[in-house]
Amino acid sequence: MGLRTRSWPHWTGRAASLARGIAAVWPLTPSGAAVGLAALWALTEGRRRLDLVLSLAGAWGLVLVGLCGLLAGVSGFGTWLRLRHATSGPAGSLAGAAGERLASGLEIRPLRLPLVDEPTRRWIAPPAAAASPASGEPREPEVVIPEARDLADEIVRELRVGDVLGLWSFRLVARQDREVVVHPARGRLLEAELAACLAPGDAVAHPFGRPVGDRVDSRPYVRSDPARLILWKAYARSRELLVRTPEPARAPDARPLVFLATGPDDEAAAAAARLVWQTGLAGRGARLACDGFPAPTEDLDAGLRAIAASSRHRARSGRDLAVALASREIAPDDPVLVVLPAVAEETIGHVLHVLGTAGGVRFSVLGALDTPPRRAAEPAWRRLLLRARPEDRADGPRLADAEASLAPLAGAGARVVLADRRTGAVRVVAGGLGESPVPTASTA
Repeated sequence: MGLRTRSWPHWTGRAASLARGIAAVWPLTPSGAAVGLAALWALTEGRRRLDLVLSLAGAWGLVLVGLCGLLAGVSGFGTWLRLRHATSGPAGSLAGAAGERLASGLEIRPLRLPLVDEPTRRWIAPPAAAASPASGEPREPEVVIPEARDLADEIVRELRVGDVLGLWSFRLVARQDREVVVHPARGRLLEAELAACLAPGDAVAHPFGRPVGDRVDSRPYVRSDPARLILWKAYARSRELLVRTPEPARAPDARPLVFLATGPDDEAAAAAARLVWQTGLAGRGARLACDGFPAPTEDLDAGLRAIAASSRHRARSGRDLAVALASREIAPDDPVLVVLPAVAEETIGHVLHVLGTAGGVRFSVLGALDTPPRRAAEPAWRRLLLRARPEDRADGPRLADAEASLAPLAGAGARVVLADRRTGAVRVVAGGLGESPVPTASTA
């Protein structure tokens, strides 16, 4: 009955998944399979026809395929053992940025045999590609380029060893217990540009402000006190010289909350949140929370690690903002800075729901994105005669699209700032309290 209830697409999907799994570990390449089948056919056909030349060609072809596979397999297994031995000991944490070179310090000499090509390595977790050495630079130690922000407890390396003819490709996997923190790349975002757009208003606390009150308290007079501060009426009554002193401010000191709302294509938002948090733009006493880590933290390193690890919680899409605001550490009047991807509709929808519940006046929104680069103008004859290639079309969100996506947040009363990580352009979309959009504050 179980077989009957299964649909045909289900079984075809499982078969395709099984085929992909076998293809991932099957060492014989399509070229090797073609050469092997051709050699086997030549050997069989030569023996059938009693053709010595054809039989020898087929036999030597099979010997070549087998020899290349044997040497590549031995070299790959030996290199894998050396890699396991080199990564077996304790190692410190690694920290880097996405898209930048990261040196792991691993030095390993592969087992070189005849007919074996140079082995290649890459990181499966966190995803990173091996960086090619510069001219005159040695191949070791290992240098990789991480693809995106991440926080991994271990490094999973993929080792591929094949022969020079391309007949075999052995895939081996080695694991190393080592923490890797990959921060989002800040691109061209500048601290001064963000500060200029986030500073106006009371949404973000002044980092060096010191609240003081009126001079209503008093203390005994000393010689260094100016005469203008003497309370002469009190002196007339009591014959004691008293001076006025500043009264400490009784207003509560607001402590901002920086929240990173995740979503698809949120690397630019993570970079902006990292810049705000790492440089202290939110002010003294600021806390940070993000999707997947809704508990506010004041520790700088813990906040950076949370931003890196938020890449594994993109499906939350801002749902943890309400949880962070419900924390005991957040007062009802504390300002909140929400950093989110500028064109993520689901994330914006969840944040808008929280603004409607908690009131948008205390919120500032920083939307970040990576606009596509401008393509060089093509000649007129090419535009008329040839169709544009897919890679020539600049697909991606524009600043106008981002402003339209963030408009509902501005209508809810929040101050909205838009930042482009690729160019460094920063502009104020709305000044808060339901104001209409204002002109661009600054562009890079």
